[in-house]
Amino acid sequence: MTHRILTPAQVQGAHDYLAGRPTPLDEPLNASAAGDSLALPVTPETVFYTEALFRLAQDKGLRPEMMTPEGLNPREAEFVSDFNHFFLGIAPPSEANPSTVFEDAVALLTHGLPAIAGLGRRPAPLPQQFPSAVLIGAYGGEHVGDAAILGGVLLGLHKDFGVTEVMLLSKRPEHTKRLVAALETPVNVRVAPYSHRDLDAAIKQHAALVFAGGPLMDLPRMLVMHLKAARLAARVGKPFVVRNVGVGPFKRQASRMVARQIARAASAFSVRTRDAAKDPILHGLKVAVGHDPAFDYLASRGTLTRLTEDERKQVDDLLHGTEGRPLLGINIRPIRHEWAKKGEDFSRRAETGFLQACAEAMARVATSLPTPPVFVFFPMNPIQLGGSDLESAFHLQKLLGGRAEMRVLQSDPDVDGVLYLLRKLDAAMTMRFHGSIFALSQEIPTAGVDYYPGQGGKVEQLFQDRGLHDLIRRMDTADEDWIFTSMTELLAGHAGR
Repeated sequence: MTHRILTPAQVQGAHDYLAGRPTPLDEPLNASAAGDSLALPVTPETVFYTEALFRLAQDKGLRPEMMTPEGLNPREAEFVSDFNHFFLGIAPPSEANPSTVFEDAVALLTHGLPAIAGLGRRPAPLPQQFPSAVLIGAYGGEHVGDAAILGGVLLGLHKDFGVTEVMLLSKRPEHTKRLVAALETPVNVRVAPYSHRDLDAAIKQHAALVFAGGPLMDLPRMLVMHLKAARLAARVGKPFVVRNVGVGPFKRQASRMVARQIARAASAFSVRTRDAAKDPILHGLKVAVGHDPAFDYLASRGTLTRLTEDERKQVDDLLHGTEGRPLLGINIRPIRHEWAKKGEDFSRRAETGFLQACAEAMARVATSLPTPPVFVFFPMNPIQLGGSDLESAFHLQKLLGGRAEMRVLQSDPDVDGVLYLLRKLDAAMTMRFHGSIFALSQEIPTAGVDYYPGQGGKVEQLFQDRGLHDLIRRMDTADEDWIFTSMTELLAGHAGR
């Protein structure tokens, strides 16, 4: 067996290799035999390229190994930590959950059972103005789309209620702090752990409790925390506001019951799509229909004042040499099959079939247009927590081979970095909810694919609410012909952005 140490240029070559383009990776891969090991340097220039190379090496029967990281910033170090934990299974997560299972169980008994029995105070009335709030949601597992939600939530709270101070509670505070730092809003945000130990004091110190940023769905431990927070707010007479959230999906009846009690405890409740308001947990409650807060923040980003030079360079390097060619953005995410109502096997077949159909359609588009397009894959979530979009990029590139040119942004940009890329595209096909929102917010012709096969979900609801019925399909019905037709029609008016 042979042990090879790769160079940074070789680590960066996985997608070129899959596409049949010359790359420095050709030599070590072609010279390696099954069982040989490849050592990958982990530096700022290689860190986000490691997933594709790991998958490629494993496909070839090789043994990739991460070398000791060097010179990483906190975001890059967290990427490696999550990769080691969720992909390789060799390390604990980068940040520990600040609450324990025991504490969650006690909270469920203390607050869940009395809530179901109808015991407790009524929600406090909602004042017209309040200066500060505790903000809860699905914070801690955010990607750039969730950062845009947070920006919109903060802008909305400031505009509607005059809020200038927020204590944001997160399951992974350091992760959340990095995303908050890239936002530009008039609200001062302090990030703290979302833990049972500090929740009561936080609510007493602020004028209101707000749940926004993340859906009300079947995440049992989060639901317990949210219910406890809502009941603590009612106990001390603080209003509890639920703003523009998603609802569902649910698998467990117990989760539905807890979610129902959270909704009942709200002083005001709004959802982000019309279909979300129809969920049975909201039956008989007063529910307003709004929109996803990310739209509000993205609308404020006329000038990209938070764009970093590194983000600008990554995009410019990615698109180098594409002048005069149509650019079609692609965002596809890996699927969590356990949520499928028709079963996990059905969901897996749907995902496999869609990826194959997408690759075939892209190959047809490449030969049918007078000027072959460049497909630009942009991940909304490149980290392993929540499912890395870079996994989907790898599988799609492998299926596509060299039949069409697809370039992949292998990085983790903030909001302004994603917008900088999107403003250079002519069209997009998106699967992540916020990949769709980002593209639509920039008025890019966009087709969407809902990743809940056989049932549909928030991506479908988003397009339907905006009247784009012909530009959305569920993953199991987005066949090759529809993808091909959608892409060619989206690019029909290409004149360059």
